[in-house]
Amino acid sequence: MVHSAFTAPVVNADPYASRPWMASLFAPGQFLSARLRDRGPLQEDGLRDLASGLAQALRDIHRTGLVHRDLKPSNALLTEDRPCVVDFGVARAVDGNCTDPHW
Repeated sequence: MVHSAFTAPVVNADPYASRPWMASLFAPGQFLSARLRDRGPLQEDGLRDLASGLAQALRDIHRTGLVHRDLKPSNALLTEDRPCVVDFGVARAVDGNCTDPHW
């Protein structure tokens, strides 16, 4: 349901399977947690780009009626040209329901 330049597109899912699963498109990059561990804090421009990209991702996620529920540095991927929110494994619809099996 989420269509954003700042999220990893889900290509298939079965949240109703005995072991629910989800597959997203591969996006090459480094997780924010690893970037901070390896190179320390972001410089001002990088921090501004990260904040802007995450805000846009959250806007796009919330517009669909979902809440990510687990946004943290290990779920923010820094790709070559933008941050990308990944791991929607604990996302929930705002109303608590998921009626689309391919969310």
